[in-house]
Amino acid sequence: MKITLPPLENIIYQKTGSQNIVKHLIAPQKIITIKILEQSRFYLIIDNDQEELCLSTKVEYIPEGVNYALLTNILPNQQRFEEDRITIKGWIRHPRLKEYLPHEINNSWKNDFAFKEEDGDEPCLRQPQIAALHMILGHLKLPLEAATVVMPTGTGKTETMLATLLAHRCEKLLVTVPSDSLRNQIADKFITLGLLKQFGIIGNNSLYPAVGIIKNKFGNTEEITNFLEKCNVVITTMSWLTNQDAEIQILFSKSFSHVFIDEAHHVKASSWNELRNRFDNEKIIQFTATPFRNDGKRLDGKIISNFLSKKLKNKGITRK
Repeated sequence: MKITLPPLENIIYQKTGSQNIVKHLIAPQKIITIKILEQSRFYLIIDNDQEELCLSTKVEYIPEGVNYALLTNILPNQQRFEEDRITIKGWIRHPRLKEYLPHEINNSWKNDFAFKEEDGDEPCLRQPQIAALHMILGHLKLPLEAATVVMPTGTGKTETMLATLLAHRCEKLLVTVPSDSLRNQIADKFITLGLLKQFGIIGNNSLYPAVGIIKNKFGNTEEITNFLEKCNVVITTMSWLTNQDAEIQILFSKSFSHVFIDEAHHVKASSWNELRNRFDNEKIIQFTATPFRNDGKRLDGKIISNFLSKKLKNKGITRK
């Protein structure tokens, strides 16, 4: 028999009536084979990599001295597992279940990143990702202006952003996206670090980032400051950001070390220009599938990597 251990995660910030939230994934879900060590009327203890893991319906049923414990929907026993009647509701004890400070998380990334490129059947960072990452890291050594990275759809733009966060150890990163659906999608990627752990690009010592997702207005400046202080990464839409008053925009400009603009060709020039003037240009990296905005005009910012140009050139195509 096998069970799926749920993700170990900490909700660092959440307020009733608001969709703004800060999540920190500590360990992903894991499938284990059940080996029953002890069974009583009120709980079941199984082996979890040579650690005792207790399952029960109430906290008060968990024996003292057990470090790992999960809540279940009904009192667990072998027969109920075999009948697939057990639902695991979540962790109630785990040695790593605590609130990690953003600087602790950032420090865990030090010297734990590997530039691993795919080789034959071994999946890893692909050529456009490696190329863009080297150009971005070179730019960030001495950033003098806003940068633009052109990566066509399907070349792994989001994974490149994740790799940049970890390889450069961005102190506090703001990521803006053009839509709510993309906000959720990108947030999930940053919370789980996409495929970087699976591919061994980031090591076991590295903690997942604390990711803030902004959807609603905050009650006051103190509330939003408290929110930002808990994050390594904040994800929101460009429209949310441009709709904030000058005080909030200035607070954001001072709070973040780096700004990634995803799908930058969707940005409306008028609203973005006003906001951008509040940020130092050297903090900004625009990621886009095309160097041209939706209105046909060329994106501003120095193009430091353009895989699209290379693809077109190899096909004998030029764009004027």
